[in-house]
Amino acid sequence: MKKKIFAILTIIGLLTMSMTVMAQTVSFNITMGGSSPDPISKRAEKNPYDQDNYFYVTGYSSSDSSTLIIAKSKHLYKPNQYYTPYGTMIIVGATQSAAYNTTVPHGELYYMEGEYLNGYGPRVQLTGAYTP
Repeated sequence: MKKKIFAILTIIGLLTMSMTVMAQTVSFNITMGGSSPDPISKRAEKNPYDQDNYFYVTGYSSSDSSTLIIAKSKHLYKPNQYYTPYGTMIIVGATQSAAYNTTVPHGELYYMEGEYLNGYGPRVQLTGAYTP
């Protein structure tokens, strides 16, 4: 009986140790330009258990790949305090990252905002994934 309990506890311990806590990733579908732009993603929680000070964006599709769009990450409640100053390009088929302006709080909510590289452009729809 003691051997069975020991074996069960050992298995539970191994399974628990092998689980990795991952940052929350959300899909985005943003629209730049046009009559009703929507350049902001859904909010996502920054992993509370890591010290990573970057955000990540992966492009899945773009209605106009010649128009360059930058993704920036901002804190939901303090966007002027915790943000990515330069952002990173949204490139279809690639994962890009950018550093925050300072060490940001983890376990809090962030969102991604798209911007045209040159400040303006045509209507573009982009899909992808965002991880703060």
